[in-house]
Amino acid sequence: MTLPMLSSGTVWGVLIITLLSIIPTTEAALGDSCTMVGNCGYNGATCDSGQCGCDTTEGYRVEGNQCLPNVLTVNLAGPSSIVFGQDAVFTASVTSDPEATNIIWQRVSGGATTNITINSTNVVQTGTLPAGSITLTIKSVTFAEGGTYQVMVLNSVDHKTSNQVVLGVTGDAPAVGVSGPTQSGTTVTITCTATVTSDSPAITAIQWTKNSVTIDIAGSNGKYSGGTVSTPPLTITSIAPTDRGDYRCKATNPVGSTTSTSAVTLAPPTVSVTGPSSVLYGNAVTFNGTVTSNLPWIAQKWQKVLNIGTVLDIDISGGKYTGSSLASPNPKLLIIKTDFGDETKYQLVVSNGVGSTTSNQVTLDVTGDAPIVSVTGPTQSDTTVTIGCTAGVTSESPAITAIQWTKDNTTIDIAGSNGKYSGGSVSTPSLTIASIAPTDKGDYRCTATNPVGSTISTSAVTLAPPTVSVTGPSSILYDNAVTFNGTVTSNLPWTAQKWQKVPNIGTVIDIDTSGGKYTGSSLASPNPKLKISNTDSTDEAKYQLVVSNGVGSTTSNQVTLDVTGERPTVSVSGPTQSGTTVTIVCTATVTSESPAITAIQWTKNSVAIDIAGSNGKYSGGSISIPSLTITTITSTDRGDYRCKATNAVGSTNSTSAVTLAPPTTVSVTGPSSVLYGNDVTFTGTVTSDLSWTAQKWQKVYSNGTVLDININDGKYAGSSLASPNPKLQIIKTDFGDETKYQLVVSNGVGSTTSNQVTLDVTGDIPTVAITGGSTVVFGSDITFTGTITSSPATTSVTWQKVDGSQTENLHISNQKNLGSSVIVGSPKLVINDANFIDKAIYQLAVTNLVGTRTSNKINLTVTGEKPAITINPSSAIVSVVYGMTATLTATVTTTSDSPPAAVKGAWQKQMSGTFTDIDILDQKYKDSVNDVSGPVLNIHSAVYTDEGAYRFTANNLVGLTVSSPKTLDVTGTKPTVTISANPSSSVQFGTTLNITATVTANPPANTTRWQRKPLDGAWSDINISDSMYGGSSVSPGAPLLAIASITYSVDNASFRCVVGNVEGETTSNEITIDVTENLSMVSVTPSGPVQLPYNTTLTPALVATITNGSNTEPAKEVRWIKIRSGSEVLIDISSSKYLGSTLLPNPQLMINNAVFGDEAEYQCQARNAEGWGASNKVSVDVTGGTLTVTIGSNVTEKIGESVTISCTVTGPEISQITWKKGGADLSIDGTKYTGSTTDSPSLIINNLVMQDDGQYQCTATNPGGTYASPGSATLTVINRQFQDVCNASLPCDDSKKLECSQSTGRCVCKGTFYHNNNLCHSRDRLKATFTSHSSSTSAFSVTWNDPSNDVNLVSGYIVRWRIHDQIESTQQLQTVDKSVTSHTVSTGLIPGQLYIVAVTSSVTLTNPASNIEVHSDLEYIRIVPLPPGSILDSSDLASDELMLSWTPPISNTVVTKYDVTIDGRTQSTVDSNANIQFTKQLVPGTKYNVSIVTVSGQNINNNEEKRSVAYTEEIRTTPTRPGPPTGVKCPGEPKDKSLEISWTAPTAPNGRIVKYIIIVSGAVTKTVDTLSNVNTFDIIGLLEERSYTFAVKTVNDAVNSISSESVPVTCQTRLGLSTPPNALTIGTQNSRGFPVSFSVPNNVKGQLAGYRILIKDASKCWQQINIICTSCTDFNSTSQSCDTSIVHRVPDIAITQNYNVTGLHPYRNYTVEVAAINGAGVGNSVDKTTMTEEEVPQKPSISSVAPKSDKEVDLTWMLAPPSPGNVTYTVTVMEAEDNTSNVFINKREIHYSGFEHKEKVIDGLEGFWRYKFTLTATTIKGSQTSEESGVIRTKQGVPGKVRDLTVVRKPNTYRAALVQWKVPLLRDQNGILVNYRFINSGKKRSLLFLK
Repeated sequence: MTLPMLSSGTVWGVLIITLLSIIPTTEAALGDSCTMVGNCGYNGATCDSGQCGCDTTEGYRVEGNQCLPNVLTVNLAGPSSIVFGQDAVFTASVTSDPEATNIIWQRVSGGATTNITINSTNVVQTGTLPAGSITLTIKSVTFAEGGTYQVMVLNSVDHKTSNQVVLGVTGDAPAVGVSGPTQSGTTVTITCTATVTSDSPAITAIQWTKNSVTIDIAGSNGKYSGGTVSTPPLTITSIAPTDRGDYRCKATNPVGSTTSTSAVTLAPPTVSVTGPSSVLYGNAVTFNGTVTSNLPWIAQKWQKVLNIGTVLDIDISGGKYTGSSLASPNPKLLIIKTDFGDETKYQLVVSNGVGSTTSNQVTLDVTGDAPIVSVTGPTQSDTTVTIGCTAGVTSESPAITAIQWTKDNTTIDIAGSNGKYSGGSVSTPSLTIASIAPTDKGDYRCTATNPVGSTISTSAVTLAPPTVSVTGPSSILYDNAVTFNGTVTSNLPWTAQKWQKVPNIGTVIDIDTSGGKYTGSSLASPNPKLKISNTDSTDEAKYQLVVSNGVGSTTSNQVTLDVTGERPTVSVSGPTQSGTTVTIVCTATVTSESPAITAIQWTKNSVAIDIAGSNGKYSGGSISIPSLTITTITSTDRGDYRCKATNAVGSTNSTSAVTLAPPTTVSVTGPSSVLYGNDVTFTGTVTSDLSWTAQKWQKVYSNGTVLDININDGKYAGSSLASPNPKLQIIKTDFGDETKYQLVVSNGVGSTTSNQVTLDVTGDIPTVAITGGSTVVFGSDITFTGTITSSPATTSVTWQKVDGSQTENLHISNQKNLGSSVIVGSPKLVINDANFIDKAIYQLAVTNLVGTRTSNKINLTVTGEKPAITINPSSAIVSVVYGMTATLTATVTTTSDSPPAAVKGAWQKQMSGTFTDIDILDQKYKDSVNDVSGPVLNIHSAVYTDEGAYRFTANNLVGLTVSSPKTLDVTGTKPTVTISANPSSSVQFGTTLNITATVTANPPANTTRWQRKPLDGAWSDINISDSMYGGSSVSPGAPLLAIASITYSVDNASFRCVVGNVEGETTSNEITIDVTENLSMVSVTPSGPVQLPYNTTLTPALVATITNGSNTEPAKEVRWIKIRSGSEVLIDISSSKYLGSTLLPNPQLMINNAVFGDEAEYQCQARNAEGWGASNKVSVDVTGGTLTVTIGSNVTEKIGESVTISCTVTGPEISQITWKKGGADLSIDGTKYTGSTTDSPSLIINNLVMQDDGQYQCTATNPGGTYASPGSATLTVINRQFQDVCNASLPCDDSKKLECSQSTGRCVCKGTFYHNNNLCHSRDRLKATFTSHSSSTSAFSVTWNDPSNDVNLVSGYIVRWRIHDQIESTQQLQTVDKSVTSHTVSTGLIPGQLYIVAVTSSVTLTNPASNIEVHSDLEYIRIVPLPPGSILDSSDLASDELMLSWTPPISNTVVTKYDVTIDGRTQSTVDSNANIQFTKQLVPGTKYNVSIVTVSGQNINNNEEKRSVAYTEEIRTTPTRPGPPTGVKCPGEPKDKSLEISWTAPTAPNGRIVKYIIIVSGAVTKTVDTLSNVNTFDIIGLLEERSYTFAVKTVNDAVNSISSESVPVTCQTRLGLSTPPNALTIGTQNSRGFPVSFSVPNNVKGQLAGYRILIKDASKCWQQINIICTSCTDFNSTSQSCDTSIVHRVPDIAITQNYNVTGLHPYRNYTVEVAAINGAGVGNSVDKTTMTEEEVPQKPSISSVAPKSDKEVDLTWMLAPPSPGNVTYTVTVMEAEDNTSNVFINKREIHYSGFEHKEKVIDGLEGFWRYKFTLTATTIKGSQTSEESGVIRTKQGVPGKVRDLTVVRKPNTYRAALVQWKVPLLRDQNGILVNYRFINSGKKRSLLFLK
């Protein structure tokens, strides 16, 4: 039982416990002994232990000698609901016997019961015990005091708790709304409506805010009034702009304050203006204003906003503008008779009491066009010409008022022309010209004028002479006829024509075509012709046609005629030889159209052969036998033979000659070297037109001696003359065969010596090198590999070991060296299981026939150490908690140069001073590891005997290692113990309770005991063998205390558990047990709220369920309570209002004939000895008594119609229907408004006007109240709609682009709009939109997009085009299907012409049906012009006045100009004429590429420019006389008999220099021809020590080809110079030099001082080497400006000299020039040319790699100079295996040749893929490869195709399909995929799908 907390607390608790202890022990003083209750004959008796006593279980007590009943009841009454702030009074009625001793007031909240503290202020108690009524008053109740209240009363026997009263506190803050404003004069009132519900406290204050700031009404000096509880509205006087703002009202009551959610805003009006955007010139236009203002307007004005920003107020009082005043609800502005001055923006300004608002601006465009004008013609009658003018205006434009003509932009004075001109009026717009004459030539245009303006025709009629062109063949066969055709275009009739002949001399001759040689056609022919019969050479000329009309003459182009008939064609062949007779064949022919051959003649070396006078030496050479036969051939017959044939046209020499000469080609090939002792063969190649007569092989020694070889000698073998390829074989070569070899071959006219082939006999002792490591790990193997190069072949191979001074030949067959080899190709020494004894030096000895060579040495070191061991943890002592696991880990390491440790080690423990191995398979050491890769020792369930020292051992081939020991320490603690009660420490009387203990102990617990302490006692051990503790346990691992049948006396106590182990005992926490009892539990179903329909019976009934726990007294009594407005009423279940029962166990309640008063909360209460137990409250709501008002949806209806706004009302007892508009009540007058009755609540509004716009609300009333529809319906009144009947009072909806048709009286779309689905849309929506166009020389293509809207209305397209300056009637058209959005026109177009193109949408409309055309915007497209033709012969190619003429493009190409480009400069022609005077000064005699482009158009004002492809032709300017050379110089080192003079080419060669002429004056006078274009020349044949004067002339290819002489120079030969050195020999070259040798000159001519060697190449002198004797001083030879100067001293200057040239570059041609030096200076030189060898390149480096595109990468690299030779670069392309892998695969190799290549574009790559590269540089000597480049990714590119695209139509629909695909393969994605585009070809649609 739970006792209340009283003021005396513990004392009361002790007293009650004492009483309860005494009652069961009452002595049997009331009666005698008994065996049953019946023996005791008084009330309240019981037979207990055989003696009569009082039955305390039934509430009886002992009072003297009586058993008196214990009477204790308490009933609590109080409000169930109270308004916030009122006082709540509860009354307790107490009955008690014995007397009640205490009363406790309690509040129950959230399942917790709290005693209420009584005070004298807020909580007051009145009345006193022992009995009667006691009240509790709670003053000024707040929501915090709401809840369940009860009272507990106590007497000396028991205590009772009353029934519960649930107090509900009601009340809400006020509801606040604002409305208005209303205005009277300058005073504005805003209404505040503040209300509270009936169950809420009254309003105590009203407050107003403006823009969230409180208004101080009292301190406003009368500005504001109101704002009180009695007068809530706010009144504002003298309204002004400062009063603009948001006004809100706040109402306050004791519950709180509420501010209106909405505000009344005082603001300037909102103003908008609508009106047409355009009006026809002269028409009226109206703008409509719409103004919304919750305050009355005070002013309005219309304004014009000019383009410059100026704003002008409009006076609408009359005249130009009219409008409506303030009295009009919708202000208007009418502009009468608009003109272009009215084109501007318009706005409306409206003001109210707090400010002004300017509307949006409406822009007005005044339309009306000037006339449309075009001209046609001309037409001619005799000498009168008429030009037509067509002038018109659109239907919306003013009429034409004047016509005017211009000629060449000058106005024609028709009236003052004395009859020359007539017409040119509005009635007769055409122009007539009388007596046409050349002065009438010009462009004629017509101008038409109306009030809008004047228009001049865009095109002109041109009166001009004819255009004339002539075509015809450029050549004709001799004596044939030829015809020329003329083409004449003239818009005037011809008056004359004539053909003319222009010979080459330039004279023009009129041709008489009346007959004879020339015939032609007359003026009557549309195409004049000229025919020339029997052509001959006199007809070779140019021909032209001259045609005249009334205004002038035109001369056509010239056609050049070449009359052909050819000279003979001649060729020679042969020779053929028979014995000593040679025949040369001549073949001479003529074409069938040419004269026959009349003579044959032969020449030798350009000199005619006198065959007849040759005494039989020659024969043939006639027409019948044209061939030439030569007898007894000798060397005098050597020469070039040609044949010449002659006919009437002329003579022809054979272009080629037959040359009789010694063999033309004798060459020898063969190896340049041969191994000693091998055979070698040289092969000769001989070409000779004549038969050989002799051949011989020769050896050429270094001293110049030539020795014939006997090929029949055993040393040599060869082939005879019969062999086509003579050979020389040298058998078993030796070093004596090292020399040069050549072949001499002879025929009938001479001998030829071949090139020389140098043979080098090679052979040397072997070269040998070994490779291999210099260190080896102890116990490992090591291998040395040898590389041998030997020529001759190797004879022996031996591996050797050198240890100190001892060299040992190794026997590779023993076990130590097993696997070794002495094979020449792969010698190998293997040392197995290396140990420290193998430390030594190793080498390889190789022998061949030449000798023995020993390789490099390798010093071998053998390394190795024992393993190292560390154990973790690192501390020397390792601690582990008793029973836990201790873990030791070892790390075994060996150095990189040592053998690895053995796989298994051993863990050891020290026992009795000795370490022994641990058996890790023992469970004690489970999961331990001996493997050295990760040794682990686990010691499980540690006990004190596990303490000791531990270590790990490991070994390798070097030895054994033992780790440092670790000491293990085992530790422990006392137990920990906690207890908990199950289910809880608060437990009901008579139930069972378990107290469990949780024990943690290490070492394990070994003792356990439970203890109990009474509330006022001490702790004592519990004997768990007692039956009340059955099931308990003192097991140390899981102690349990089980208490059965809980009692107050024994089990209201504290409990704990004590647990111990070897370390000591631990006491748990304490648990105190609280024994409790419950009231009866009552619940009612349904739990509510229950909906009870009006006037029905509650079905099903409310059913209560009373539940008593196993330890709870059963209920004795039941009652039903009705709670309404906080008051509880006991229900009389027997009345007719209710049905049901109060019978246990399931009492019921039913309510009959529900009315509004039945809405309440209902509760069932059941009483047992503990008190009244109350059920849940069930709320019953009576439904159906309210009215539901539903208003219809918003309605839009047209002006003049009727409209019904529907309203539906449901519910009982409807008494009235009312309607409001905008919050104001409507008066239902039966005319304008009908309906609004209880039978028909809907509202009908008749004959709608604009003022009927607004919001409407329906309201219904019944006895229960008035109910408004939750929302309102908005009525929108609109003007008449499409196809509605319309008139002046029923206007059409201008906002929908409608107008009233005068013909049908119905609303139709305005002229620039179309209808679809009863809506009007701008026709621009149906325009096709051009997306692109292109053109070629004969076609153009346009592409457009379908209209963006209503494309289904388009039935097709019409493509229209015309020449830009022609009238629309000339246009052509092509109709295409609606599915087509592009079109190509490829016929009838003029190259270079500009065309206007439009696409027209053909539109079919329905309802009503009509067809319209909507034109696109115009597209201007120019056809690409054709290129010009070839440059004409008439061009003047002078360099200073270049005049070019060329053939114009064909096909009437429209040409604006030509762009001519020469030598980088472009110059344009001034017009379309095909000639130009090029102003740039060019160089005479120079070739230039001329590029000519036809240009049509100018790229301005839609005049698109197009350019032809360029016509390119090479010209050469005319050469002129050259200038003389300059800078003629004497040689720096003059010689004794020759002088090498030099000069500089002329600054103005003015042509191609052919040669130079040198004039020599002096001891020898002569003229020397250089024969070629050189800048130095060695003049030989001079005398020693003489002076000579030299002048040089230039010769070029001009007509005047020889220049004047240069400035002369005088030079002098030397005396006594040495002759050249002898036997200059260049030895075997390497890449950086070569050896040179030479001997003393034949005639030194004095004392030999030394030699000078010059090493040169084509660009410079590299080295000058001065060779002098060791004891000589250096001499100063003439400097040659060489890069390097070297002095080389030799012991003897008079013998053969050898010098090794170094410091050169690889693979370069060098000239070696050697001269001897005596006292006179540098002597005559000898020179030879040689080439250095290639070398292995240096290592290249990649400089950069950069992506260029999705398929290309830019790669640059560096290779250090100089060039190592003929370099080939190999780029290796390595491609990533996939998109993320770091594996790269060699994809391909790309090769480039040439040292100078240092950058390349690598193409053919994958898009957006990763690559890296290496670069290898290679010559014939070897290769070097760069490091790998960094990884580079190519750029993103266009992705490849998706895969497995499928399109499947969705079932049962023709408008959808399922599209599925797979992404492209990874290599085809070419980048990061962003989205997919799906293109539907049927409708040309595309959809974008995000990835």
